[in-house]
Amino acid sequence: MGPTVGILIRETASAMQDFLGALTKALDPGAVNGEDIRVASTRSIGGVTDSQEGRSFSISFADIQSAYEETELQAIESAFGFRPEAEIQVCASSNRDIDHRMLGEIASHMARELDALVNFSGHLGVFGSGAGRLAEISYVIDPTRTGLYQVGDLAFMQAWLSDPTFHMVK
Repeated sequence: MGPTVGILIRETASAMQDFLGALTKALDPGAVNGEDIRVASTRSIGGVTDSQEGRSFSISFADIQSAYEETELQAIESAFGFRPEAEIQVCASSNRDIDHRMLGEIASHMARELDALVNFSGHLGVFGSGAGRLAEISYVIDPTRTGLYQVGDLAFMQAWLSDPTFHMVK
């Protein structure tokens, strides 16, 4: 399994079906309805990465109410000014550099087109690049431990793609 992101959207999941269908066809013209796609290039969505053999990704919806605690949703709303209605999860099947790059380009495209946020599904090990917004969100692991993940806006995601230490979280 490779890196994963959550695209935090303002719309309900049902409102995103047409967008996801178009995205799937743009990335994998031979795809049939389903969650798994094979991406040979991100150029059709404004990316710059090509893969001769194609890279496997899955795209699915997550129920925001079961995936997030109320305190997390409040922290995201406080940091970015809106409360997400749904999450689209995008997962790379492998963990090579090209998988990280393609996932980042897909996340950037989705954030731009949907006016959405990117949940990095963990901590990037950075605290902002000066461009855009990056917030740390805490969550409860168990009664004695908490964890942190980061959520960024489009401007941060675009700057992060240009950073020489760019990576996504596995």
